[in-house]
Amino acid sequence: MTSTRLVVAERVVAPPDPTPSSFLGKAIGFGKDVGKILTDNRRKFGEHIEGEPVPVPSYRVVAEIPRTQIADVQSSAASLRVMLTDGSASSSCSNLRPRPRTRSW
Repeated sequence: MTSTRLVVAERVVAPPDPTPSSFLGKAIGFGKDVGKILTDNRRKFGEHIEGEPVPVPSYRVVAEIPRTQIADVQSSAASLRVMLTDGSASSSCSNLRPRPRTRSW
């Protein structure tokens, strides 16, 4: 949400690389992966590797509502409610607390 519009976006996920289907292609790929694991001594932080730039994910706009169509915005600690000039409204929740784990044994 900005001072001029409300944008709803979704993350664009790239399709996975095609995997080799032949036995030889799989064996070569496995050998390369083992070689990378044995020779790579960089630290890993989740899915990120030390010394490599962190990629910025791509997003695409799903919906865009100009400020002229927004009548009111109400926010609380856990939700955001946007009311439009035509009387409709949309609510979104965030910061939902996880349910405490209980053991059944």
